Amino acid sequence: KNTPFLQKKAVRIIDNLGYIKHTAPSIEKYKLLPIEHVLSHKLAIIIFDQIKHDDTYFFATYLHKPAECDFGRTNYTKPNVRTNYGTQKRDYQIPNLLNKQPSIVQIAQQCRKIQTFRKKVKTYSLQAAPTLDYCKRM
Repeated sequence: KNTPFLQKKAVRIIDNLGYIKHTAPSIEKYKLLPIEHVLSHKLAIIIFDQIKHDDTYFFATYLHKPAECDFGRTNYTKPNVRTNYGTQKRDYQIPNLLNKQPSIVQIAQQCRKIQTFRKKVKTYSLQAAPTLDYCKRM
C-alpha cells in the first residue's frame, strides 16, 4: 500500500519538488511506469522469453478458450487455485495478465529483440493507464 507513496516521494526528491507540488508532470516527464504496472511489465518480459523460446509450448500451456459471447476480449484459462499462494504463482498471473491485456502476445510475436519489445510494452502500458489518473488517485 505504501509503495505508490514511496514512488511519489522519490520523484519529488529527484525533481526537487515541494511537498504540495503535484508529481504527475514529473512522472510523465521521466516516463515512469506506475508501481502497480511494474509487475505487469516483468510478466510481459517473461511472456516474450517463453514465446521466443518455444511458442507451441507457451500456447499449449496457456490455452486460449473461445468465449460464448464475443465482447472483444480473449479468455486464457487460469488454473484452479485453493489458496492465496496459488494466485501469486506465475502459472496463474500470466493468464490473468493476458486476459486484461491480450495485445501483449501480439507485440511479442511482432518484435524480434527484447529491447524493442520492452520499449513497445512500456509505451503500451503508459497509454493503457495514463499516469495522470494514477496520480489523481493518491
